[in-house]
Amino acid sequence: MALNELGKTGEKIKPLFITVDPERDTVETMKGYVSLFHPNLVGLTGTPKQIETAKNAYKIYAAKVKDDTMQEYTMDHSSFIYFMGPDDTLYYIFKIDDTAEDMVKRIKKYL
Repeated sequence: MALNELGKTGEKIKPLFITVDPERDTVETMKGYVSLFHPNLVGLTGTPKQIETAKNAYKIYAAKVKDDTMQEYTMDHSSFIYFMGPDDTLYYIFKIDDTAEDMVKRIKKYL
């Protein structure tokens, strides 16, 4: 994980994960989910309206997917990591195929 590779520099970063499924992702669910990735990762949820506002602001696609063969739905969604400055300046958008090494190189340019 890029945060681990950054060492002390990574401690300056506050990683956030925002759900696209607030109906299912409660505070407790998010807490358990993000703990699987990194101890500093913060999971955020909200009302459906708040999440829709966040999705629109960051141009995120998300939709429920369910067919007759499924007991529960899944979420189809875009997957980006927005690297932002402390004043909410967007520095870079990482894609799913960016490696931790790619991310570390890019992040170090800003920190």
